[in-house]
Amino acid sequence: MLEFNGSFLIQLVNFFVMMFFLQKFLFKPVLEVVEKRNKALGALKQDANNISTEADKIFDAYNKQSASLKTESSAILAASKQKGTSEQERLLKEAREKQSQMLDAGLAEVESRIGKVKAELGKEAEKLSVLMASKLLGRAL
Repeated sequence: MLEFNGSFLIQLVNFFVMMFFLQKFLFKPVLEVVEKRNKALGALKQDANNISTEADKIFDAYNKQSASLKTESSAILAASKQKGTSEQERLLKEAREKQSQMLDAGLAEVESRIGKVKAELGKEAEKLSVLMASKLLGRAL
């Protein structure tokens, strides 16, 4: 069986005195440091969450602005392309009109020359027929 003697009481008192000093000078300061550290970590986590949220907002704004700029640049490009196409069509139309005018002028000149040549050939044919007739008949007409 257990015996309770004087040394047990001294050990019990020694244990409680030691617990008191350990609690006051070791456990309490260590727990306070741990609690301060946990509070600081909590504040840092909150700051990190705030920064992450702000970064997400900025990223979303950037994406919206980028999409807006892409849409605007596509519209400008399409307008420029349309303007270029209409300008090209206008220039082609002008070139075709000039070509048609030049062709008409050339045809008119060719027809005029053909008319002159026919007139000259008619005169020459008349002279030749008179010459041939006079040679065949043997006298001048």
